[in-house]
Amino acid sequence: MSPFATALVDISKLLTVSAVGAALAYWFGLRGKTNEISLQRTKELNAILANMLTIWHYFAKLNQLTNLPPNQEKKMLFPMALLPVMVHQAAALNDEVFEELEKSVSNLKQYDPLAFHKLEGMGRRFAFMKDNFVAPLLSWESKQGDQTPNMMRRAMLEKISKEFEKGVVHVAQLISKKTARDVQVELDKKAPQATEELIDEYNREYYSIVTSMMPENVRPDYEAFKQMMGGAEVQGVMEQVAPLILRQGFGSFMTIINQNPSITPKELEAQMLSSLG
Repeated sequence: MSPFATALVDISKLLTVSAVGAALAYWFGLRGKTNEISLQRTKELNAILANMLTIWHYFAKLNQLTNLPPNQEKKMLFPMALLPVMVHQAAALNDEVFEELEKSVSNLKQYDPLAFHKLEGMGRRFAFMKDNFVAPLLSWESKQGDQTPNMMRRAMLEKISKEFEKGVVHVAQLISKKTARDVQVELDKKAPQATEELIDEYNREYYSIVTSMMPENVRPDYEAFKQMMGGAEVQGVMEQVAPLILRQGFGSFMTIINQNPSITPKELEAQMLSSLG
């Protein structure tokens, strides 16, 4: 082979090696970029799932609380009219969760446009449901008069819970089969929460709120508090003063008690009712 031909072969080999190298560099670069996108997609989906589980648990719990039968309501140490206060004090949910959900869904747009299309606006929709269906259902005013609107709100709340549960499962499936299995176990475990457990949770929250405003040296333990607040006479007084507590908070109620720890239920009722004007 002539020197010229040999040179051509060498150049050809060099070009082939360079082309292969360039192709491999492009392939690995593309694969690395794809992996990066996949990891970011999973990260955003995990954030969405975490917020959705928080919201789902909130709606599921409220659905159960607002449908307690009368015999179970009687086991609550506080009047059901105070449920809005208790739900708020229990830090069940705040608007930041809806905002974080909306932000995570928005971030998903550049990594999974189809999933974004299906989930877009979810945070806003459920924040609207919370403000326009859940909040009125929990209000003291809703306990008065015609209960037809409440029946509709309860039906909507149940529908919301079921719809949101489906959404949670869908997002989990987008992450992985294992995540979907784990989430289903979590949903099955928490839905519904045992009624006795739920009642005890809120009774303890009520105990915590009331005793936190009492001098430490006179605070009863939980069992003594249950006996004191569970009596028919005290329950009757609490029903009467619930409107004042809703308007002014527990502070006014506890101020009267702390000023006169030996006040009788009737005296407490009279003093609090007089402050209503």
